[in-house]
Amino acid sequence: MERKMVCNLVELEEFTTIPPCTPTQVDISIFTSLIDMIRQAPQDETPGKLEQRIKKAKIIPNYEKYNFRGQLMVLAELGIMPNPYVKPLYDGFTHFTDICNIKYPGSSRSDIILPLAGWRGANSIDETRLQALFGNIMQ
Repeated sequence: MERKMVCNLVELEEFTTIPPCTPTQVDISIFTSLIDMIRQAPQDETPGKLEQRIKKAKIIPNYEKYNFRGQLMVLAELGIMPNPYVKPLYDGFTHFTDICNIKYPGSSRSDIILPLAGWRGANSIDETRLQALFGNIMQ
């Protein structure tokens, strides 16, 4: 266990040396298109159906399912793609054991985990959180 903590510390120390990146106009355009597609989701759309719809729209260059899912998970962890089952990591830590004990529609069939798994089209986008975190680039 101690070795793993040392590795994590080394990774975190290295991470702090990486300079912030500035998104390009292409990055911003792709992100804006993605957010618009999420906003347009049918009420009952699941994260899996959203992934399929976005892949079909071809707005993500070099689309790769699990890389893209990770990007959606970040939006869920930031609270931009809200869910009614677990708070996003941005708002506080929820122990993994507690997350595993939450039952929600589809929880036994999906390889998508909370908080993203709890999102539905009816939840759309938390516009306040989106503006707070990305309003400076989405103008």
